[in-house]
Amino acid sequence: MSKNNLKEISLLYDFYGSLITEKRKEIFELYYFNDLTMNEISLKYSITKSAVSDSIKATIKSLNNFEQHLKLIEKHLKRIKLISSCEDDICKKLLEIEYE
Repeated sequence: MSKNNLKEISLLYDFYGSLITEKRKEIFELYYFNDLTMNEISLKYSITKSAVSDSIKATIKSLNNFEQHLKLIEKHLKRIKLISSCEDDICKKLLEIEYE
């Protein structure tokens, strides 16, 4: 499984990670954020590498489905772009709030 789109996956996880089950979150975080291999994770949880892979794939699919339906990231990025193009102090304050 490729870690090439880590930035996109991290953003999805930041927005929707709390909607994923605890076990799936643990496996996902160990793989993407703690840089453990699937083999190391499988040994830690006494499951097969295939089960680890399936869990990670299912988590990514769920995160993408949440975004497809809720579009929170899309709306967030549009707000950032709109606020960034504005020059006055109110827009600058809004931008600060958006990044909190």
